[in-house]
Amino acid sequence: MSFLGQVLLQDVPGRQSEKGLVSLHYCLKCSDQGQMSFGRGGRYRGYAVTIFDDLAAAPDGLGTRARSCLPALVASLSEVEEFPGLHDCWELGIELPDAEIEGAGDLDEEIWPGVVHVARSKLGGWPSWDQDSQWPECSEGKRMGLVMQLDYELGRHSPWAAGGHAFLFGCESACRAREADLVIQTT
Repeated sequence: MSFLGQVLLQDVPGRQSEKGLVSLHYCLKCSDQGQMSFGRGGRYRGYAVTIFDDLAAAPDGLGTRARSCLPALVASLSEVEEFPGLHDCWELGIELPDAEIEGAGDLDEEIWPGVVHVARSKLGGWPSWDQDSQWPECSEGKRMGLVMQLDYELGRHSPWAAGGHAFLFGCESACRAREADLVIQTT
């Protein structure tokens, strides 16, 4: 499997008190051969998402030198109070501002006056769904929180390169068994 990324939970807004590392590996060959579901169920599962509570523990067995399919990137923090995206607003019954849409498109982060929704790559916040919302639930039946969102501009070799996002989710620290999952949506 190719290494896609890892995130320290303490770096995710709203999870600063949590310990652990979320690691994501993906099988590009499985995807190319049509043998996977792009994340979330299906007959084939060509990815692995792992939460490590003990950072001193042994590696995850997927290879510490796995080839990455994305270029190495540096992230910067821009603290904003984020508003949910359209799909979550509809699902949760949140009314959108009564102002006319000002943005140039659905990837404009300030599409409504005074409201920000980060539509590109980010840590935490609200997903920028490309299709209907697909919040994964853990084995305890609780909805997982967004840990990281990777957009299509990150790499032309990613499974969602033609347009879309990879969403990495993880259980909140209150769950007994820490779980993580991946959802990929394309346009």
